[in-house]
Amino acid sequence: MSKFDANFLKKDFPIFDNNKDLVYLDSAATTQKPKQMIKAIVDFYEKYNSNVHRSIHELGESSTCFYEQAREKIAKFFNAEPEEIIFTKGTTESINFVADAWAKKNVLKGDSIVTTQVEHHANFLPWMRIAKRNEAKLKYLEIDTNNYSVKDPDNSFWDSGVKLVAVSGNSNVLGDIWQKGQLEKIIDKASSIGAKVLLDASQLAPCKKIDVKKLKVDFMALSAHKMLGPTGIGVLYIKKSLHNKVEPYQVGGSMVQAASFHDVVWKNSPYKFEAGTPPIAQAIGFGAAIDYLNNINFDDFSDHTTNLCNILLDGLQKISGIKIWGNVDKIRKDGHLVCFSLKDVHAHDISGFLGNENISVRSGHHCAQPLATVLRINSSVRVSFYLYNTPKDVQIFLEKLDKTIKFFRN
Repeated sequence: MSKFDANFLKKDFPIFDNNKDLVYLDSAATTQKPKQMIKAIVDFYEKYNSNVHRSIHELGESSTCFYEQAREKIAKFFNAEPEEIIFTKGTTESINFVADAWAKKNVLKGDSIVTTQVEHHANFLPWMRIAKRNEAKLKYLEIDTNNYSVKDPDNSFWDSGVKLVAVSGNSNVLGDIWQKGQLEKIIDKASSIGAKVLLDASQLAPCKKIDVKKLKVDFMALSAHKMLGPTGIGVLYIKKSLHNKVEPYQVGGSMVQAASFHDVVWKNSPYKFEAGTPPIAQAIGFGAAIDYLNNINFDDFSDHTTNLCNILLDGLQKISGIKIWGNVDKIRKDGHLVCFSLKDVHAHDISGFLGNENISVRSGHHCAQPLATVLRINSSVRVSFYLYNTPKDVQIFLEKLDKTIKFFRN
């Protein structure tokens, strides 16, 4: 049994006070927010609202100080340098940033981008567009539909034309898709042939501590709202050695050292990558969310969500006609989400009925239509846990799911 006390932590989340019967099981889409994070944003607007890196009055100095402190907190959390942390709108913008500001000039005709069959559209569509525009190729690490793990390709797959490997740390449908040590081996292989690696950490970072130096990725994208932070902000990690090889994604104010009618000199990173007024309040809020997560023992947290997955799976596997999407053994050992479907009840009907019972789950293709094609499903229900979920939440869900199924089957 986990040492984790979700009931104690749940008291920090006002949404549960304002929605007494809420069973929130959709944290893979977005997490709920602790009062400490909310307070940090309110404090910014009420006490020192001002633009950053511009004014030298007291409000401007305070705003800049807290904004940069947030960057430092986030960098430390991922064992990065502060100048390697670029604030963006979220994972989607971070990946588009790399596609436009690096890949457009470095992945050329005949070159290849490697991704997987399980990617969220955010880590698939930008590379499809680059491949079409630059006459490059997209190569896919295939998923084994028997064990829902990535297949190891043969050596011929890794030719010298591979310039970028862009993969997710976790699937938002299947959970952990990597065999033991496989992701690290792929990163090492990419490095050995001169390819760069982008990690979509939007589903991994909320649940596992990531050390970018140890993992040796070149780029990493993630969203604050999936790890207790506000919406509208994310992070793009760019390894320092690549800063001079990456163009600004957008240009405008704040990121210019000197400009004339004929030329421009950018500021040093990270500022050359952050044009215009940045998401100041959101960055400060994300910093507060990181403060909160720094007080969480991630090993105990993982044990807790795994325990919840086991309770859920025990209940689901008693239901006739159910299909679990994902490696059940892996989920039982280290899981935080479970996707399932029923042949005779549509996923949208399940989630809609449960919504009327004040239970929040996700249904659909989860912005991963290519994976749905591979799996031959058109929709599934996703239950995802975070640090405020309890065994009671799972029991209520299973009771209401039983009621839902009986309603549609009768």
